[in-house]
Amino acid sequence: MAEHDRDIAEAWAAFQPVKAVKKYFQKVGRHQNGGSIYARPGTIRFSYDDYGDMHSYDMDIGLRSEDKHGRYLLLNADGAKSKRTADHQRTLLRAVERSGCRYGLVPFSALEGARIDPQAVRIIDRTPDRNEVRIRQTAKGPKEYSVHFLGELLFRVRGNYWLSGLDRNDNPWKRMYYLCALPGPANTVEEALESLRPKDVPPGTPRQGEWFFLPEDLPRYRQTEKLTKIPIISENPNTQGRRREGDRENRHVAQDMVLRPTGVYVRRTISDDEHTRLNLGMQWHRVRKNLARIGFRYTAGPGIQVD
Repeated sequence: MAEHDRDIAEAWAAFQPVKAVKKYFQKVGRHQNGGSIYARPGTIRFSYDDYGDMHSYDMDIGLRSEDKHGRYLLLNADGAKSKRTADHQRTLLRAVERSGCRYGLVPFSALEGARIDPQAVRIIDRTPDRNEVRIRQTAKGPKEYSVHFLGELLFRVRGNYWLSGLDRNDNPWKRMYYLCALPGPANTVEEALESLRPKDVPPGTPRQGEWFFLPEDLPRYRQTEKLTKIPIISENPNTQGRRREGDRENRHVAQDMVLRPTGVYVRRTISDDEHTRLNLGMQWHRVRKNLARIGFRYTAGPGIQVD
């Protein structure tokens, strides 16, 4: 860490004017004189401007704002472009946590993909990072292990409410980031999560990503009606029946599927490239989608995508 990075971060988190720490800003020198390979000579390494936007080289990593509830800080949770920027993000987060100011973390690239201006974000609620102890079966018997969960963020953009976080339902090593527009207002993260579950879907119903699976008896069907290894694209049997070859390939693939006027029915395994495999057994389940108005997911390579 550079000598005055902590001073800059703490001044920013305390809403001090830029003139208070401007003397600590350092510019990148020429490459042959030890400058950064990630930025042009003359770029300031770690700084913020008169508007309160924090930068690490040419990457925006935080902004300051306020609403009727007071001041708050929004940090960019995108992956760093360099090791030095990752250091700046960690330094900034520690300073923000020490400040006691209200704050949230969200990938700015996800906001951009959803066409949301970070300056328009108004924080409503945040869950803290947490660790949970889980049990894994091994050849030598049960073994405890700890799982780290990043906190979720509930925020408002004008009249629309959004939830951002990692899917709690997934394998700790295969959790996917999501950003979704809620069907209506919410005051807490837990209330927001609950609002995504359709009223006819009981708590604890099997789920994979945006899809719930309601156990239901299926009337007798002909063997020729059963479809095999079909991606789920809709809870509506007419829409599902019009699926084209290649649509959502490798996403929520049902091992067995039957279409009925009453819905889309699946059983056995539901496989997905981005979520933990779900085993429903031989009981048929009717497919129900969550109530998000629109959802986005983040994956390496393509980045933010509509889910």
